[in-house]
Amino acid sequence: MSHLPSTRRRAAAPLFVIGPALSAALLLAPASASAGPPVDVAPHRAIYNLELGTTEQRGDVAGAQGAMVLEWAESCEGWEIQQRIRLRLLTKRDRDIDIDSSFTSSESKDGLSYRFSSRMQRNGVVEEDLRGKASLKGLGKAGEAIFSRPEERRVALPKGAMFPTAHILKLIDTARRGEKLLWRVVFDGATEEGPYELNALIGDVIRADAAPITTPLGDMPFWRIRLAYFPVGSTEAMPDWELSVSLQENGVARDMVLDYGDFTVDAVLESIDPLPKPDC
Repeated sequence: MSHLPSTRRRAAAPLFVIGPALSAALLLAPASASAGPPVDVAPHRAIYNLELGTTEQRGDVAGAQGAMVLEWAESCEGWEIQQRIRLRLLTKRDRDIDIDSSFTSSESKDGLSYRFSSRMQRNGVVEEDLRGKASLKGLGKAGEAIFSRPEERRVALPKGAMFPTAHILKLIDTARRGEKLLWRVVFDGATEEGPYELNALIGDVIRADAAPITTPLGDMPFWRIRLAYFPVGSTEAMPDWELSVSLQENGVARDMVLDYGDFTVDAVLESIDPLPKPDC
């Protein structure tokens, strides 16, 4: 769930809807193969504080501070995601880098259609401005993404590709069944590079009372999950980008660690407000 400038090959971090996030119930077929009940995500609006986690000596980043706002809304037809990040990076050369990133998307509950818009500014200069739509021919089938901005361009989506919310629901369902690994091809429209391969390593379930938090919607079990993003067909051992998230069963991300190689950014939940569920 999030978009930040990457020190690796991707121009920006891919979306994890947590929302968060982040990403990541219910009527979606990708999760329906489970014998258990459907995933019941809680629509919500969450605010996270961003601060520097770790930094390597060879890296240039000396400090980081900012905030991320993530809204995950539900309608009878699908999911609406809005994400905004403001981040200031302080370099060892005493030069601030101000990042302003926004992302919006809508995804149908059958997991087959998707619309997206992404914009990223660095020090007030627009570096990326994307818009488009994508569709799949059926669950597990191939599809196509069509960028309408900055110029019209078509990108093929391979068989088995998923959109972000469908992937998060599948991730939660996989974790509930006690499985430790999940690999999928995911398209989010966050960059012009197309879909990516996403490998998830899922830890053991942690009871809510073992790590209590006082915010609303924070009383559910969760898993610590490590996500690694690779270009489709990549043979490299190192991913382009990594994310760690403490993801609850209701889709709420308690915290995240965004790994950019030379440094990490910690995202800590500050506040959360439930959003209404539709009466369908």
